[in-house]
Amino acid sequence: MNDAYQEVAAAEARPDAIDARAAFRRLADSLEAHGDFFDRLSRCLAEILGVDHLLVARIEGDLAHPLSFWSRGEHRHAAPYPLAGTPCASVSDRSLCLFSRGVAARFPDDAQLVELEVESYLGVSMCAPDGRPLGLVAALDSRPLPGSSLVEELLRLAAARAGAELARQLAERQQRISTRRLETLLRHLPSMIYRCHHDPYWTMEYVSQGARGITGYAPEALLGEHARRFAGLIHPADQERLVVSVEEAMAAERPFAVNYRLYTADGELRWVREQGQAVVDESSGLCMIEGVISDISDHKRHERQLEASNRALRLLSRCNAALIHAATETQLLQAVCRLAVEVGGYRFAWVGEARHDGAKSIVPLAQAGIGTTYLSQLSLSWSAETPSGRGPAGRALRSGRAEVVSCIDDDPGFVWREAARAHGYHGVVALPLKQEGRPFGLLVLYQGRPQAVSADELRLLGELADNLAYGVTTLRNRREQQQIQQAVLTIAGAVSARGGDEWLDQLARQMAKAVGGQLGFVARLDSDTPGQATTLAAVVDGESLTNFSYLLAGTPCGQVLEAGEVVVHDQAAAALPPALRDSLGWVRGYAGRRLENAEGRAIGLLGVMFAEPLEEATFVTSLLQIFASRVGAELTRQADEANIRRLAYEDAATGLPNRTAFTERLERALKASRGRPLALLFLDLNRFKEINDTQGHDVGDRVLAGVAERFAAALGEGEFLARLGGDEFVVMVDPADRVAACAAAERLQRALAAPLRILHQAFEVAVSIGIALYPQHAASARELLKHTDIAMYHAKQRGERYCVFEPYLGTRVGERLRMAARLAWALEHDGLSLYFQPQVDLASGRLVGAEALCRWFDDELGAVSPAEFIPLAEERGLIHRLGAWVIDAACRQLAAWRARGVDFPGRLAINVASAQFEDEQLFDELQDALARHGVASECLALELTESGFMHDPDQAVAITQRLKAEGLALHIDDFGTGYSSLAYLKRFDADKIKIDISFVRDMLSDANDHAIVTTIIAMAESLGLSTLAEGVESRAQAEALRALGCPEGQGYFYSPPLPEEAFCRQWLVVE
Repeated sequence: MNDAYQEVAAAEARPDAIDARAAFRRLADSLEAHGDFFDRLSRCLAEILGVDHLLVARIEGDLAHPLSFWSRGEHRHAAPYPLAGTPCASVSDRSLCLFSRGVAARFPDDAQLVELEVESYLGVSMCAPDGRPLGLVAALDSRPLPGSSLVEELLRLAAARAGAELARQLAERQQRISTRRLETLLRHLPSMIYRCHHDPYWTMEYVSQGARGITGYAPEALLGEHARRFAGLIHPADQERLVVSVEEAMAAERPFAVNYRLYTADGELRWVREQGQAVVDESSGLCMIEGVISDISDHKRHERQLEASNRALRLLSRCNAALIHAATETQLLQAVCRLAVEVGGYRFAWVGEARHDGAKSIVPLAQAGIGTTYLSQLSLSWSAETPSGRGPAGRALRSGRAEVVSCIDDDPGFVWREAARAHGYHGVVALPLKQEGRPFGLLVLYQGRPQAVSADELRLLGELADNLAYGVTTLRNRREQQQIQQAVLTIAGAVSARGGDEWLDQLARQMAKAVGGQLGFVARLDSDTPGQATTLAAVVDGESLTNFSYLLAGTPCGQVLEAGEVVVHDQAAAALPPALRDSLGWVRGYAGRRLENAEGRAIGLLGVMFAEPLEEATFVTSLLQIFASRVGAELTRQADEANIRRLAYEDAATGLPNRTAFTERLERALKASRGRPLALLFLDLNRFKEINDTQGHDVGDRVLAGVAERFAAALGEGEFLARLGGDEFVVMVDPADRVAACAAAERLQRALAAPLRILHQAFEVAVSIGIALYPQHAASARELLKHTDIAMYHAKQRGERYCVFEPYLGTRVGERLRMAARLAWALEHDGLSLYFQPQVDLASGRLVGAEALCRWFDDELGAVSPAEFIPLAEERGLIHRLGAWVIDAACRQLAAWRARGVDFPGRLAINVASAQFEDEQLFDELQDALARHGVASECLALELTESGFMHDPDQAVAITQRLKAEGLALHIDDFGTGYSSLAYLKRFDADKIKIDISFVRDMLSDANDHAIVTTIIAMAESLGLSTLAEGVESRAQAEALRALGCPEGQGYFYSPPLPEEAFCRQWLVVE
């Protein structure tokens, strides 16, 4: 033990005799902060304590990292070592640890203790000033080390000072790391970090490397008093706004954020966002501004593109609305141009049509915006051979693709650059309008500044152009279809004659008139003279010519026989027979079509000649096809579809929606309401029958139209008016409560306060109104309508203007409830019966099938009409049971006939209600009944109304395909009274269309009904469907139907519905 250790030991043994100041003084000298602090400390402390080894170590996790290790008179390198299994682990758990002897034996896994021959160990925890443990200071000796408070105090003092020094070094290192990271971040951060003076020049004191990317200037070029002041880079128009924003933020002692534009070193204008805050410099006391400036040019560009796309989307939406409401092509085109300017933000817009003349000119059809004289200065063309055709408009028409010119200065093909600039046009978008993939026109939009068009905006504009092209085509087709419809009516008039020369003469005359020709003719091939035809009728300018024969070779008529159809647009007279050139030298246009018999063999031809060139032949050829084949082609089918819809959904007298349209509208409203209240008003005109009886139905219809006009003018928002029939109207108010419904009733009453003037007469018309509320008074459309009817009846009885339904008003419904109960009893006890009406072949009169009709003869009620009990069944939820009974009864009857040896030809048709058709159990009920009675599915046919399968067309298609797969036939009943899309009709796997009795009844006296029947038969034939006419009541009707191509019919002309025994006796044969 050296002198120092002996001194300390002696002092411990004799504390009052030993002065420890020498030891503390020497230790204090070694604790001065120097670069080799820990090495000096370990050496000094080892020498003071007289120990062999002194360790100063930092602890991180489970490892000890020696900071200095003094061992037997020299510093030795010591590698990091695990704490586990060493006495140092005990130090980390406690502030001080003493093993006075045998420490190596106690920690046998510590190889260092064995290698150094350590006998004793004294360790003290080394902590930071804030108390965080950082490491340890340990004295190790080869001799026993007795406990000593002075030694411990020396170690504690050294550990405290070492902990403070280590904490300082660690903090400095962390500071250096943070500083380096910050410098790296600032160096690579794309934003510009700055610190500047609060002066007019924004004199920069610090600028990060991001300045180069944002401004184009090196950071040092913007610092201090350099010539390039940052304030000078800011766009003049934004400087005042920026200063105001900063000053307001400083006054409120809050951060600021502002977007503005600045010019870069190369003159580019960029958008930036500056965020910062005023601070006070601690050293100078000056007010400074610190912040970050980021380049948001891309964001602004995307923002502009998004804004442009949103404008394009709004424009598309508004233009689609214009498409729906436009009545004429001009109205549509002008609306789109106007919306392009007002909604789309374009400076000018126009629509043009490509002409196929020699110059391939483009004719403007509509325009709107600034510079309406611009187009008059141009010679527009789509020819690539002329400079005027090489611009964006010509290129778009030739390629069929959109042409975008962001800046007209960059497009060498834009030859009207000066004129465009004079009107403030800087960018152009030319969008082709196409029909069946071929451009026929274009929409051109001019921008008021150079600006790129994003892909999304261009896609929306392309969709707008496609929709506009569709709208133009539809309106043109509609105009053409209206002409075709008129021609169809003309045909009906032409064939109204009873045959012979008069019929042919009328046909030729009306044919020429319908297509705007000067000469119409019908010719027959001469069977005894091949290559020659003889006219059967020829009319020039309304005057009939004497019939004549002529040779076909080398004439347009001869080409007709070969091609089926021929059009000569101009100079047709040169191809006429020489004998006719003198009299027909004026002919320029010609259109002809071959006449064929049922086998497709040519039997003649018909044609029209024109005094002017025939530029557009589609309309003519379409009408010729109708005249020649007596059936509708595709164009006429489209027109007839629209006509059928109008007839089915519009009230002819008032132009209002009819009962069918209103019922569907009400059903949709209830379905969409989700409990939202709405009101139904039932309006019945008082004493209207007197007007009809005294003034006639013509005046009555005019009164109804006047009333409808008054009611329509009184409607408020969310109110829908329809005419149910007779003098009954109905108004739906959605949404509405009791107050709103009564207010609507008051308005409608006031609408009729003033007399109606019809044909110089004044008519006082009053109305009784019944009101019912959904869901308060009813849960279904039928029930709601019924309750309004009850309320209206009470209002009329009591002389009140209107009445709101209350439950006690329904006492008269008791009779219907009694009928419903009796119907339920009849269904339960087989109290119904089937009648059978034969379906016959119109050519032979033989039976080809029958329709099973349900009849009810009740002991209490007597004979109840199907018109009463079927709606009652639907209303009371009995329709499914009724339908199931009919299916079972029909199968039972078929089985009974088969058992008796009765031969029933064809199929037995049964009616399926809409609700029953949508029921998932229908298929199972059919299969069960067929299997139970042993009847083949080929013996049954199901009859569905148009409204039945159009309620959910996609579901109907799936159901019918499943039924057809089982061998059942499907008939569309009452065709023409509802609205069925032909697109769904083609997918709806039907076999037969039944022409409604309402069309058949007056077809011989009403040209409209005759045209509709003709169209339905032709349409069915084109779709591969058979037809059956309902309500055939005379031989004349049957013969007319057969002549039009309808093969089957049923009606009282053949037989009324018969009970089974009578039907079997009159129509069936027992084998």
